[in-house]
Amino acid sequence: MVGASKVKNIVLCGLFAALTIVATYIHVPVTPSSGGLIHLGSIILFVAAYILLPQYAAVSVAVGMTLFDLLSGWAAWAPFTFVIRFVQVLILSVMIKNKKNNYIIIILAYVLCGLWEMAGYYIAEALIYGSWYLPIYSMPSELLHNAIGIVLGLPLAILVQKAIKRSESIQN
Repeated sequence: MVGASKVKNIVLCGLFAALTIVATYIHVPVTPSSGGLIHLGSIILFVAAYILLPQYAAVSVAVGMTLFDLLSGWAAWAPFTFVIRFVQVLILSVMIKNKKNNYIIIILAYVLCGLWEMAGYYIAEALIYGSWYLPIYSMPSELLHNAIGIVLGLPLAILVQKAIKRSESIQN
């Protein structure tokens, strides 16, 4: 029989995958030819990394953003998105798990993982379009949606964690 905490983690993984898709659909195309977007998916990415166990956070965000690519006509990006986002969230979640009270380290971890994401998408775009120069034009949108993720994601993550703790204390 599967334990209650395992079921809870699987349910939260599915929930965060769905939230990731929805939040990524809230976007502004910046470089329509290459797929550069400013989107709110990075907010959910940060919350998932902060709240869920690393493996569940990584799967939920990677699946959510990959499904967005597949459902939005960006199928060529899907394999890259899965790998980039999985590694990004896994590293981020592991880095912040024991530092939840040290917000400077958390922000530094997110910035480093944002740089990983930018490098990953730079390489993906270069491979997809055959140019190592064109991906430079997508980097401002990458920076902006990462900044949005940091500025809005951290406070939301803290609020969600407090709500979860309150809910668990009421149940006990």
